[in-house]
Amino acid sequence: MLLRQPNIQGQLTIPKEFLKQIGFDPKHDYFDIELKEDTIILKPVTVEPKFSDEELKKMEKLFNDPANKGKIYSSAAEGLSALRRMMKKKRRCV
Repeated sequence: MLLRQPNIQGQLTIPKEFLKQIGFDPKHDYFDIELKEDTIILKPVTVEPKFSDEELKKMEKLFNDPANKGKIYSSAAEGLSALRRMMKKKRRCV
């Protein structure tokens, strides 16, 4: 057992040895934090990117295409939806 005192903001430091033992990569992994009665449970998780590098390159190409210049969308979701439709059209044309 290891006894740790939280800092003034309530944060705790998890020892590097513990993180190594569970294969935790601080650059890519996160913790899912759950409270069950009087116990805090930390589960390491890896978050996958929403888009692949290939998809991001296609989006950038469409974004920079002069034919798409000046289009305004009422929300980010609407813009993303339009971008996905454009990507599908491009795929069919190739």
